[in-house]
Amino acid sequence: MDRKRLVSLLDDSLIARGFLRKASSWYRQSGGVLQVFNLQKSAYGGQFYVNLCFVPEGMEVDGMPTPPEHKCPIRIRLDSVYPERSDVIKAVFDLEHMRLSDEGRAVAVTGLMRELILPFMDAHDEVAKLRQAIAHGTFER
Repeated sequence: MDRKRLVSLLDDSLIARGFLRKASSWYRQSGGVLQVFNLQKSAYGGQFYVNLCFVPEGMEVDGMPTPPEHKCPIRIRLDSVYPERSDVIKAVFDLEHMRLSDEGRAVAVTGLMRELILPFMDAHDEVAKLRQAIAHGTFER
């Protein structure tokens, strides 16, 4: 699988849920929170990282309304959200990991979107929910 196919799979899931893409980030405004899904390419190979970021309403960040991932005040990597699934997440987003066929990788990406990523984003789609998650240590990793 190449980067273009991976982005297309992400587009299908994220755009259907109200995100808009700019480069390798997707943005959604919801409940006073700007949500950012960012696909970051490793400098050392075919690995990608998924960064999940949030900007509460009223907070000005460089680049608004589509700030770069590293400017967002609240952010976490997908494999840190689900440490028990870290190996699977890393393998799915490592396009050099040859144990997965293109078809298997597509199914895995779609499954991760449906089972982990979109539920996490939906669970943090309001300022009150985001504050509660911060208080409970969700973003400490």
